[in-house]
Amino acid sequence: MAEERKVPDDGRTPRAYRSPRRAEQARRTRDRVLAAAAAEFAARGYAGATVKAIAAAAGVSVQAVEQRFGTKAALLKGAIDVAIAGDGEPVAVLERPWARAAAEAPDLRGFLAVAAPVLAAAAERSAGLVEAAFEAGRQEARADIVVREGGVREGGVREGGVREGGVREGGVREGGVREGGGREGGGREGEAVGAGPGGPGLAPLVAQLIAQRRGTAAWLVDGIAARAPLSLSREEAVDSVWALLEPALFTRLTRELGWSSARAAEWMLDSAARLLTTPRIMDP
Repeated sequence: MAEERKVPDDGRTPRAYRSPRRAEQARRTRDRVLAAAAAEFAARGYAGATVKAIAAAAGVSVQAVEQRFGTKAALLKGAIDVAIAGDGEPVAVLERPWARAAAEAPDLRGFLAVAAPVLAAAAERSAGLVEAAFEAGRQEARADIVVREGGVREGGVREGGVREGGVREGGVREGGVREGGGREGGGREGEAVGAGPGGPGLAPLVAQLIAQRRGTAAWLVDGIAARAPLSLSREEAVDSVWALLEPALFTRLTRELGWSSARAAEWMLDSAARLLTTPRIMDP
């Protein structure tokens, strides 16, 4: 811990004592854990990643990871936050110097020229992790439906109530996660930390990621609108840019079509500007 309670001899209320050295050690440990988590989630997906493997790669104990992050979903969220920002500093992405520089750009071309490389780097670092969160969220939702229905679904639940892929009747997944987030039998060291069917699980994380992307879309729309009149409502403009910022689209362009991250980001922003400022062909 970076903070201690120093007890005075005169009986006064103890005051907090902060150790810069310990704070720096804690920050470095957190950075190592999140870097290891990002690599593990990217390589194995959410379901395949384990806290034990992440802890081993970071050179810390499983207990240290669990005490710091609590749940596997929180660990993934931390890794995504660092991937988007590029560092672990507690400064919102849209409050950083690059965003101020973009806001000060005199024209639309200048605004997009500042934003494009930053968004390209963020997408390159984070797209795979965000996709892993969305896919795991979909799997969790499907498993939750199976457990709630309590029935046997073809290709899903085997006789006896065990679903292929790991969910047993009553909400316990193989690998140790019990409904509501506890681990079977009080917790097997190094197994997945998080909620099972019926618990909070990944739903809050997925909702937060969707909202964050919408916030970025709104910021881009307002930046475009400040420099060129919009050809559609702000709400529709935000929806359109939100769709263009979909991580899966970035992944398809870069991994399947072989585009560079810079080309993909420039295409997304150029498409957004054209879509928002050009009269629509389908308008009456």
